[in-house]
Amino acid sequence: MRYLISRSLTLVLLAVLSPAVFAVVITHDPVNHAAAGGTAAGKVLYVWEGASDRPMDTHSIRAKTGYIDTLTQAGYDVVEVALTRTANSAFTLGIQNNGSADLISHVLDATFDQVWVVNNFASNTPPNLSAADINALRNWSDATSRDEFVMDAMGWRFHENNPDETNLTTNIVNTLQDAGGGIYVAADNEQGGRVDGSGTLIATVNQVMDEFNFERWKGVYTVPASTLTFGGALFNDAHNPVDPTNVAGSVLGSVALLPVGLQPNGRELFSAISGPSTPLVGSAAPAGGVSHTITSTIAIAASTANVPAPLTLWLLAPALVFVAAYRRKPTER
Repeated sequence: MRYLISRSLTLVLLAVLSPAVFAVVITHDPVNHAAAGGTAAGKVLYVWEGASDRPMDTHSIRAKTGYIDTLTQAGYDVVEVALTRTANSAFTLGIQNNGSADLISHVLDATFDQVWVVNNFASNTPPNLSAADINALRNWSDATSRDEFVMDAMGWRFHENNPDETNLTTNIVNTLQDAGGGIYVAADNEQGGRVDGSGTLIATVNQVMDEFNFERWKGVYTVPASTLTFGGALFNDAHNPVDPTNVAGSVLGSVALLPVGLQPNGRELFSAISGPSTPLVGSAAPAGGVSHTITSTIAIAASTANVPAPLTLWLLAPALVFVAAYRRKPTER
């Protein structure tokens, strides 16, 4: 026992004194997780960012484990690929990508129905996807027509003994699968002293936004739980109801502002959950004072109280004027 304790202390000292030599790497290969029950409803590539500034970042490991366990219990085969960065650290958790490992491009093919890109409690992470990864994601989406999106700023959740968190993730994967498949991105708020979409933590998410010509995630906002408006397939599923006030600390803490409404690519993003918000650390006030914390290209994901974006209303205006004029037309005697 004394030998084991002494050996462990020696390894820790070596790690601190020799950061360039001593690195903890979980795996250099994709990890396969089979669906519970044997028969898969679909196949998910789970790409996660984990923090690498501590010997064992339990938050990152717990979060990615919770996501993957939830997806497999929902009946999906999951292939896990880890992206992480090292900054002045003796340790690396997962794969050290640094924008050059091309991890997604080595794995992604037409057998996948969904790609999930999730920041699992990895603060201050810069862009982690290489050009080859981004190209692979685009080519996969175009070739398979799996082009629906769900964007989730409440992504920092563990799912541990929390049916609301588990149900939300289950509803997301099922809704995305029923819509034909596509891409899910999740993180928290913008960091690195930026609030214009160029900051860290959401940097990898915004690589995906840029490639598919959506507006960027931006800023830091608080959305009080008591003011939330939510609904649609993600929250009102008859089998998996979700109370968002029990989901993560993100809603009660701070989240990024997500794009909503008509996008530069011509597609509509619908809001599943929103509420009056307070901008922090210099963030710009959101349109109408409201932040949207989960949005999607899938219409059934929308809250019943979803309000069309200003441009959408502008496009509807001519039809509304015509209807109003028709109703005012006097009846001939």
